[in-house]
Amino acid sequence: HIYRAAWRNGQFGQPELVPFSAPGNFGDVDPVVAPDESFLIFSSSRPPAVRNQLFIVYQKVGKWGAPLLLSDTINRPPASNVEARLSPDLRTLYFSSGYTPPVTYPNDRDNTRKMLEQSQWYNGNTNIWYVPIDNLIKP
Repeated sequence: HIYRAAWRNGQFGQPELVPFSAPGNFGDVDPVVAPDESFLIFSSSRPPAVRNQLFIVYQKVGKWGAPLLLSDTINRPPASNVEARLSPDLRTLYFSSGYTPPVTYPNDRDNTRKMLEQSQWYNGNTNIWYVPIDNLIKP
């Protein structure tokens, strides 16, 4: 679960569970927080996720909202997505994913060649992916 320890009077306070990370039969892990604390992206297996997938939660006036599952263009089922990170300019979200595209048959020669070229990347190992963050963040 995700905890927060506030910095007060030159030291960190006691860790407190953030309200949206209530105990349950799932884990909330790998949080990345925007420098202005307006949003947080994390991995979780909470419903409606099937495996660890990326969620975003917004904070307004010191109150965290409800976590939102990011779209299937980022959380490509059935892969797990973990280790969300923001670029220094806050324009790109990086994350690890074990995505592999589905294989369909019959395959023609051109599609087979394309799949073989991509097999070094789409191999089921956890590779680093990135997406522009502009379409994730509410104005």
